[in-house]
Amino acid sequence: KATVSVLNWRWAAGGGGRCSKADNTMGVFGALDSFAPVSRDMSKATPVGGTMTLVAGALCTVLFLQHVTAALYETKENAVRILDSSAFDIDINLDVTMFDLPCEHVGLGVWDMLGADLVSRPKMENITADHLNGTVGQYSDEEVELLEMREEGKDAAKKDASLAPPAGDVGAVKDLEQLVAHQDYTMIFFSVGWCRYCRAAKPYWNLFVSQVKDPNSDFSKTATDKTGAKLVHGAYAVDCDQNPKFCKEQGASAYPTFKLYRGARASEEMPLGHGISGASHFTTFIKDKVKTHVKVVKAEYHRLFDRGCRLKGVITVPAVPGTVRIGPKAQSTDDGLHRSLNPRVVNVSHHIHHFSFGANLARRDASQEALENTDWRVAHLHEAPVHFVNVVSSVGIDSERTFSMTHTQRVARVAADEVPLVKIHYDLSPIEVVHFSEGWTFYHFVTSVLAVVGGSYSVVEVGSHMLNAVQADPHSL
Repeated sequence: KATVSVLNWRWAAGGGGRCSKADNTMGVFGALDSFAPVSRDMSKATPVGGTMTLVAGALCTVLFLQHVTAALYETKENAVRILDSSAFDIDINLDVTMFDLPCEHVGLGVWDMLGADLVSRPKMENITADHLNGTVGQYSDEEVELLEMREEGKDAAKKDASLAPPAGDVGAVKDLEQLVAHQDYTMIFFSVGWCRYCRAAKPYWNLFVSQVKDPNSDFSKTATDKTGAKLVHGAYAVDCDQNPKFCKEQGASAYPTFKLYRGARASEEMPLGHGISGASHFTTFIKDKVKTHVKVVKAEYHRLFDRGCRLKGVITVPAVPGTVRIGPKAQSTDDGLHRSLNPRVVNVSHHIHHFSFGANLARRDASQEALENTDWRVAHLHEAPVHFVNVVSSVGIDSERTFSMTHTQRVARVAADEVPLVKIHYDLSPIEVVHFSEGWTFYHFVTSVLAVVGGSYSVVEVGSHMLNAVQADPHSL
């Protein structure tokens, strides 16, 4: 009985009823509770704590709303990658007017970077561009020579009169210009000391030289051009034993050799016939040659043709560096022959209406307007503008490819026997820019909110504890 009474008392003290399985489970999880509330009897509310709580709540709310807003919108990002140029071709949009080349004389082609292989020769839309004013016509040989001498600083007004005497024997010869710089026509006697025929012709040559030196001689008065204009003549004897290189350059391989030069152009050899019989052999030959020519005392730059040509079109080429070349080409005639322009007088001045890369012109980059409506003119013979374009590929969010470019240029000097060409060198960057948009995943959103909001709350809580501690004991700071 005593034992039963004790058990009943313990049961009554425990509140009566029955023990359940849930009570046992709650007891287990309750032992793991790390968020158990602190009794208000063990904590103290302060004005500072209340203020910091409001600050924490407002800060966490603002940060949460900002994260929600950011998660609703995609962010645009940029990246770079190696360009795979084998995966696509590139379109070149070209619109150029050649000022002084008619369409039948204009050729266009795209070459590789080294200029060795022709990549494309596209068919472009050709539009005749008429000129309404200005001098038009062909250059004579004399005009070309005068213009070339002017550009080289060798105009008659600037020449050094000490280069050579009007006639006579000369010693060491540096170049042909040394002998022909001052004369309209120059006769040169190529000889060697061991040649007996040279020695036999020497007296007649000296007599001819005396007539050249005398401005009042019959030769000086009558050796005029077609219009009767007086010409300046020169006569020089060159010893090929002393000047073997010069003689070889001038084609003097047998002796004696007499050659007549018209300015600095290719010479014409005087036939010897049965030998030199007097000074008239020289004077008659020269008079016969000069009477068909006209001396030019003035030459000005002008256009060759009264029309130009505008080229428009799209060129599709592989996405590798290359060169667009525009210049003169041979014209086919009705009789099956080809007529080419004289490269010494070709003028490749031009106007670029448009030059860009990419198929979608509506989405072209503003940098592609660098060549928009620009004039490129040459002021002298044997010159040609050369353009250098660097191209960067970009892939948009919609996977459409566009291009940006930079441009520089210079005027190149061309050799007299080379054809001037407009050259547009383009080089593709090995790196391309990729534009893409990136949204937030649920995992990214949740972790970011918890990190920012929780971190902000913890920082404010630490600040609150510090303020409370300082307020309770100012010396604790």
